[in-house]
Amino acid sequence: MTSNDLEIKNKLVELYLKQSWLIEHENPLEVLLKPLRNVRQRKQILNLLFKFRYVTYSDRSQSIYDLKEYLVDSTYLTSENSVISGLSFDSEPDSSHAVLQTLKYFLAETRLMNIDMSVKIPDSIKKAKKKEYLILVDEFSGTGDTIISRFNSIKNELKNQKIEHLNIQVILLAAMEKALVKIRSNHINVISWEILKPAIQSIQIKREKKYLYLLNSLLENTLLPKINNTDLPNLGYGSSESMFSTERQNPPNNNLSILWWPYNKDGSMRESLLKRAQKY
Repeated sequence: MTSNDLEIKNKLVELYLKQSWLIEHENPLEVLLKPLRNVRQRKQILNLLFKFRYVTYSDRSQSIYDLKEYLVDSTYLTSENSVISGLSFDSEPDSSHAVLQTLKYFLAETRLMNIDMSVKIPDSIKKAKKKEYLILVDEFSGTGDTIISRFNSIKNELKNQKIEHLNIQVILLAAMEKALVKIRSNHINVISWEILKPAIQSIQIKREKKYLYLLNSLLENTLLPKINNTDLPNLGYGSSESMFSTERQNPPNNNLSILWWPYNKDGSMRESLLKRAQKY
């Protein structure tokens, strides 16, 4: 074993102590690092992975339990005057479905046990016609675009139905800091349990930041630039630079593309660090 190999091995041991979920991802890590030319480059990418926010199943359950506590402690909410909703418009499964299912379980023995809940926004609007509060919940927001789009669609539908009394609040388990700023700039009442910063942009040392952007570009250039009609998103969808995933859940496309994009530049399948189910 060379001294360079030993440096990388030691860095991996440090990383595994911090990010234990990566222990079972030795091959994808090797795939991620393979295009990098030297030890310095590989160590920089490994250092970046220290910042990854991996939410275990236990962590997620605790966050939803805390959400339950927040709702129960909000004395203005009652089972009679409120509706809790996911963010989908159709029957396609999304991250809010799983949050609602666990939340329903936690609410079962509380004063809100009979509160109306729905995974689809159209159903929630129907239920909310004679209510005062509509609570929208989701697991994560990377850019804020989906939240804003859903909110505007709801407001338009309420206007069409001449419903003016409904108060809407958005509650997220996690969100990128810029997403929250964007959502609030659209006069939307939103809170997030966890606020995340962009992986590279948040680095304070300018030289290190610039170097990591170059390394990210180098790695992105080894990937297929387009799958059918879907372009490779630079730095993740919306250039969010997210590093976030939940155990047993589909990782957001806001994550750095080098972590989840499934094809190499030659069109061959790539063993990516994050496995994302997505239609291309």
